[in-house]
Amino acid sequence: MPAPRAKGVAAKGTTTKASTAKGSTAKASSAKGTSRVSKRKEPAAKAQATPPLPPLPPPQEEEAPQLPVYTPLQTAISTCFANAQRTTAGHRKLATNLRNIHEQCVKARGVGASTGGGRAGEKAFGREFIRNLNKVLLVKKGEIVGDRCLRFCEHFVRHSVDKGRQSIYSGGGSVGGGRGLALMGILRA
Repeated sequence: MPAPRAKGVAAKGTTTKASTAKGSTAKASSAKGTSRVSKRKEPAAKAQATPPLPPLPPPQEEEAPQLPVYTPLQTAISTCFANAQRTTAGHRKLATNLRNIHEQCVKARGVGASTGGGRAGEKAFGREFIRNLNKVLLVKKGEIVGDRCLRFCEHFVRHSVDKGRQSIYSGGGSVGGGRGLALMGILRA
């Protein structure tokens, strides 16, 4: 009867399971009676399993951030500033559009209907114009986009002052009657 073998020991001329798993046909050493099995200790199995995570609460409908609601005045002025960034070719047309928005605010119709008209409408326009201008002033001096917007603002103020002077000298025939000079007072403040 053959003698019982120790675990991992192979008989002469045979291969161990570990070596066949690797694809090797190395013979076991019969002189020492041990095979080429790794002598590293395997980590002990974890005594305790991690507990399962609690279920997530159902999502609530109010988690979505609320988008700000813009007034038609804010949208119109922001659109003029956005278009002014693209090219300087349309600055004269944009300055005329912004001047018309200013007049609508003063007369409380169109885009400026919610402003109340008169001095309150002019203040609302000035506030929005300054808010957009402050965003442009944060841009570095060499940035072409910032420079274009500043040129547009300069063109708009000049256009408004010239229109205001024309209406004063012509006897108030133009719409707005001297509002360009009032706009300069808002921009100074």
